[in-house]
Amino acid sequence: SVKQAYTRIYEPTWAAPKFEYIHGRVMEHNYRINLKKSFRFSLCGRCHNVLVKVNPVKFAVDYKLFVKTADGVSLPAKWFKESVSTVDEFLLSIHDKILLITKDNNIMPNEYSVTFKTQRETGAGTQLVDEQDFIKFKSEYTKLAARKSDIGIYVTIVRQSTQNKRKKKELDLSECEEDNERSNNYKNKNQVPNVSSLSSHDKEIAENVLKIRNAYHCNVHNRPCINKESHKDFHVEITFMMLSIWASDMVYYSNGNVYNNLYCL
Repeated sequence: SVKQAYTRIYEPTWAAPKFEYIHGRVMEHNYRINLKKSFRFSLCGRCHNVLVKVNPVKFAVDYKLFVKTADGVSLPAKWFKESVSTVDEFLLSIHDKILLITKDNNIMPNEYSVTFKTQRETGAGTQLVDEQDFIKFKSEYTKLAARKSDIGIYVTIVRQSTQNKRKKKELDLSECEEDNERSNNYKNKNQVPNVSSLSSHDKEIAENVLKIRNAYHCNVHNRPCINKESHKDFHVEITFMMLSIWASDMVYYSNGNVYNNLYCL
């Protein structure tokens, strides 16, 4: 019997040594557990001590970091030396150094690519994105270190510079203002004209046209329609001529009220 049990929470992001230990126990006892998801489990004292002592193996690397901006400018390279255990840890460290070299804290990881190759090698190099790439990187680095050759980490920034982003934002704002101005002009054209040369009779008809358009506006066709609340197949557009006749009749028969008698149409 187990005298004391230790409860742990497994995470899919565990480093390789701990993951391999849990994976081995799952396979050994045929547990039906999805290691791609988090779960709670218990360990005896012995297994708990083994898991605690399982630590990721640190990999010492000495490399030169090259950074090229989105404008195609190559910044001065810099040497770095550190020990990492996972690709995520390595990429996070590279990201911090990119911010240091560019002096731009707004750069995000999805705005640049990372590759590695020897400093004498031509071509694009090999991507450094996931764990498989990191395994290849460690293998290549070990071979190069034995030959006393240097390896380089190459970062190419693909995002726009802050200045270009500002120009694009200003252009977008300018286009937005032009669109708003055109929209306002269009709305003004559909309003009752405030022209001193119009007679009081014409002004009253124009006001009645606006009343009818507002009362019978159809959201389906975006224009005045008869039977606008019915099925769309039965909609009848109120033309400009019909509007004019209706608005004129309102002056003579209904004192400016929008009425439902459509005999005049």
